[in-house]
Amino acid sequence: MSLIEAVLNTIIIAVLGRKGGIGKTTIATNLAAALARQGFRVALIETDGQGDSTFSVGMSYANDFYSLIMDDAEWSDVLQPVPDAFAGDGLDLWILRAHDAQLNVERNPDTSIRIVERIEELKGFYDYVIIDAGPNLAETHIGLYYAASHIILPTLVESKSIQSVQRMFTYLDQARSASELPVAEVLGIQPNRFDARHRIQHRLLGYISGMYERQAPILEPIQNLAVWEYASTEQVSIYQMAGSHAGRARKQFQPLVAAAIALQNASAERVAV
Repeated sequence: MSLIEAVLNTIIIAVLGRKGGIGKTTIATNLAAALARQGFRVALIETDGQGDSTFSVGMSYANDFYSLIMDDAEWSDVLQPVPDAFAGDGLDLWILRAHDAQLNVERNPDTSIRIVERIEELKGFYDYVIIDAGPNLAETHIGLYYAASHIILPTLVESKSIQSVQRMFTYLDQARSASELPVAEVLGIQPNRFDARHRIQHRLLGYISGMYERQAPILEPIQNLAVWEYASTEQVSIYQMAGSHAGRARKQFQPLVAAAIALQNASAERVAV
């Protein structure tokens, strides 16, 4: 593969949402793990100062995102290999960590354009860049609308979370009007923590489809299984967990993984043409 082909084949996926606690970190970290286990080169970028992705992969906190954006640090100085215990041995999986200094990044009016410029530098070196974003609408969010090629919108199967998805579509429309730069496409809306035992959950799932299916694909719901929380507590991906519940969780997560891999296949076909 030529350098030009590699650049064109880099898929940048941001996991975004205006509501906290909807599973952005779980989705981002496990998607990164799944893709790396398929043999892809993956960079996981954390932009949330809480450092949840950093904790989830079993690493110490660091202000590497701040260094990248504010101090113009080299990628080689701030990207760190994810421990093998998280997703498996010998994977090409790296993380850019964020922590308390992120507040200063958000206040910098140049942050959005710097995000676009710096993430552009990863093209050709990684097959996938997966970005875990915080819920605050600030310069980082705005930058990701343009830096990402695709966006995943998680939502809980409850009314307030479902309504917040519409705000994301509004912000994306505003981004298209504000700049000539291309804005990320929505890869899908990911219903999360679905509890199939309750009738209201099924009704709300139908509401998600009715409200948003013309705007973006509605992915298969991820059920509310305790094994997801156990994996996070153990600082491993769902792919490192044993047992039937872990197998169910992996099966439910597979449609999202397949959608991400389909992007790579489609990109390769376009390059070939």
